[in-house]
Amino acid sequence: VKKQGGNIMFPKVSDDYLAWLEKKGSGNPPQQGCIPNRFKCEVPNTFDPKLVEKSLQDAWQALADKVWEQDLSHLKDSKTREIWDRQVRHFWEISWALTDDIEQSKIMDQRKNWRNHLPREEAGVKCMMLDGLQELSGIETPNAKDLGVFWEKLRKQSNTLESDLREHEYLCAIAFIKRRFVHCFEDLKAEMPGGWNLQGWDVNSSVPSVTYMAAAPWLAQVLEHAPEQQLQEFHKKARKLTGSYPEYHTHLSCFENIQKTQSQRDIQNLDGSVFFDTALENKNIFPNQELAKEVKKVLKALRDSVTALKITPVSPFYAVLMMDGDSLGVQMNVFTKQELITDSLNCFTQGVAKVVKNHSGFLIYAGGDDVLALLPLEYALSCAYDLRQSYET
Repeated sequence: VKKQGGNIMFPKVSDDYLAWLEKKGSGNPPQQGCIPNRFKCEVPNTFDPKLVEKSLQDAWQALADKVWEQDLSHLKDSKTREIWDRQVRHFWEISWALTDDIEQSKIMDQRKNWRNHLPREEAGVKCMMLDGLQELSGIETPNAKDLGVFWEKLRKQSNTLESDLREHEYLCAIAFIKRRFVHCFEDLKAEMPGGWNLQGWDVNSSVPSVTYMAAAPWLAQVLEHAPEQQLQEFHKKARKLTGSYPEYHTHLSCFENIQKTQSQRDIQNLDGSVFFDTALENKNIFPNQELAKEVKKVLKALRDSVTALKITPVSPFYAVLMMDGDSLGVQMNVFTKQELITDSLNCFTQGVAKVVKNHSGFLIYAGGDDVLALLPLEYALSCAYDLRQSYET
């Protein structure tokens, strides 16, 4: 839009964020989505909306190609390639409308009622994440053995693939791109309509697991009060079982005020599953059940060491917080309010990340009046309350 001389009216988008699309941004690069899937702009008579549509499709295709090159290029003349191309090409539903009345606010709603994007039915085994889309092996009927051969071979190609894809998980092209793009987004380059070049940036691939998110409030109290001996014994066994520190880059605020010993820091970086008896008993999660039983034993000793403090037992539940603003659509239909609402929403959006971080959460998206975040169950309501207060202010 901007390259064609247009002006974005809603939502208000940071110039620095847009600059990062050309790798000209300053400070830290964006780590969460913040652009809503709907916008309004004022454009000159020479404006071509099809270039906006083409820009999205070209950028999407470039990203898909980068993921394919990274993980699946050895399957170039296969049924997988056929499925990939079909799904990538036909995924997005894009609608737009033009009007010469700047106060017209309902034209996009009217356009969306004229549905002309009808996803085609797909054969074969379906994706476990996105309903109705075929998974990438191309096997026509459910066959655990053949599916296992394809996906296990793929998982074993690299350490990141093995951690990103669970055993017995079968994905379509769209889900696969969502799962894997962070590892190659920095290398993304594409020539875009309008004479500019799209470039990616470094995106943190370390997202806290939901088991870790669930255990975090309990773990913070245990790390602060448990005897060093119990902490050392638990870490020794748990580290041997997991073999790595998958939460090394996870920084939740509930741990910030703890004066940490080395054992405390190491335990804080462990796989969240090791804090739950049910996970330790699950051979699909921990095939080495003999060692898992030893971890379960030292976990009990760790819990017993803080019994006197009456800490609430660790819970496997976490929260997905989804919020959107009240009656925003109705208010935006009043033209005289649109500029004020746009500026106010931008101010709110910029403060969301800090609120979520202060409640030990992980922000996934904040744009316009929408928020999506993962949080420990114990902090979800207080986070929602603080975000509500911020929105109303």
